[in-house]
Amino acid sequence: MRHIAFAAFPAVLVCALPACSDRPSSLEPASVAPPIATAAAQGPPIEVDQTPFTVTTFCDFPIEVVLSGKAKRIDLPGGRTILTAPGLTVTLTNLDNGNRETLNITGAEHQRTLENGDVEHVLTGRGAVFDPFIPGFQGFVLLIGRFSFVVDAEGNLVQPLQGTGQRIDICELLA
Repeated sequence: MRHIAFAAFPAVLVCALPACSDRPSSLEPASVAPPIATAAAQGPPIEVDQTPFTVTTFCDFPIEVVLSGKAKRIDLPGGRTILTAPGLTVTLTNLDNGNRETLNITGAEHQRTLENGDVEHVLTGRGAVFDPFIPGFQGFVLLIGRFSFVVDAEGNLVQPLQGTGQRIDICELLA
């Protein structure tokens, strides 16, 4: 995983587990093991109190990012992964003017490798996302709803971020 998603780790800020099924796509077959049993077998979420880091790629000003709360990676059958973020928040500070927002980002990210080797990322619930490593990935946004994007095996954007719900520009929020 190379994108920055704050659902579970500084990699997409993203859904509450009850709002998600273990099937990120309606086209995907149901897993053999129920996600609750699979998640329980992999232990509880871990505390995330991260050292602040700065994002300079997407806005006209630097943003300090501080994550706090709990996160968990759940590996599922079929090469799928869910990143959950129960109780996770992110505090974002515009380092030029001091504007600060603390956002609830208790979302989830579902990842699965497609037959052609591309990786589909489905973001559900509430989270913030940006990715300085994927050419063509645009913006630093708070997402509320269901969104997805696809990258190929080399990390190139194949399907841009799209979906249903609210999309709030974090640069505008902190300006």
